[in-house]
Amino acid sequence: MRTYLLPLSALLVLTLAAPAQAVDGVLEINQTKALAGGVTPSDTPGFPVTLDQAGSYRLTGNLLVTAGTAILIGADDVTLDLNGFTVSCARAAAICPNTTAPGVDASGQSNVAIFNGTVRAMGGFGIRTGDDARIKMLRVVDNQNTGITVGNRSSVHNCNVSNNGAPTVGSGILVVGSDAIIADNTVSGNANLGISSDFATTVIGNNASTNAGGGISVGPGSTVVNNTATKNGTGGILAEQLAGTDPTNPDSDGDGVPDGEDPTPNQPGVTLAYLANATLDLRLAVKQLDLSNFNGGNFFSNYVKRKFLLRQLALAEKGIVIDRI
Repeated sequence: MRTYLLPLSALLVLTLAAPAQAVDGVLEINQTKALAGGVTPSDTPGFPVTLDQAGSYRLTGNLLVTAGTAILIGADDVTLDLNGFTVSCARAAAICPNTTAPGVDASGQSNVAIFNGTVRAMGGFGIRTGDDARIKMLRVVDNQNTGITVGNRSSVHNCNVSNNGAPTVGSGILVVGSDAIIADNTVSGNANLGISSDFATTVIGNNASTNAGGGISVGPGSTVVNNTATKNGTGGILAEQLAGTDPTNPDSDGDGVPDGEDPTPNQPGVTLAYLANATLDLRLAVKQLDLSNFNGGNFFSNYVKRKFLLRQLALAEKGIVIDRI
């Protein structure tokens, strides 16, 4: 059997060409590897660290940048574990120059997961992703623009998103697509809104406080449950977005009645008299069911009908349009 010995120079080339990989198959990233380049095939020395292949990546140390983006995700299906470490600015002033560049940029990529660490003091956005992102267990603080931006069907869970943005520019969490879930986050002290979406969004169990532009603002069709909003600049949970009306138009449905006085600001022609009559009809229907039960009617059937009517009655009494019975 023949034995072939490679020159030392060839061994060095092979070693440098292969990305350093942890035992569990996760590619590792730290400051030394970032400056050397080669984390993935298209990654050049210095920042940003470019992740151009689907797979799992993990920080093994803090990343310090002087400007621009720290990590650029250029592929779908990437999982990035910050592993308790921090991505931040290395400048003496502690804040990088004001730009729009995110600290971690996955714009246009889908199915990206980022979790378990800190992104702080970047000159632009903290983290920006595309659709189907999963963001959790992060501290995103003191960045010069919006803290976290996600797209359609994304989730942001159990994050602290605070003190992001320059005056009037930059929210805590910004949703730029529908069907996202924003849950169990603390958003405070951001320059604009704490949580902002113009789309149908599920917002559950968040604490929004001291945000200059308001606590929580969401689009039509949203679900907003069990949130706390205190000491925000222009309101806690912004009712006009919840109602689906146009914040830039004082009469969204164009029926001549201002939104603040219109019982149905998205439905022209529905008057207070309509709702009053509907309320009377519903009360009468409930009484008739009660009388039917007294005279031996089908109790179970009447119980179901009565529960439905009482729900409709509660809506009508709050000025929410219902179908006349």
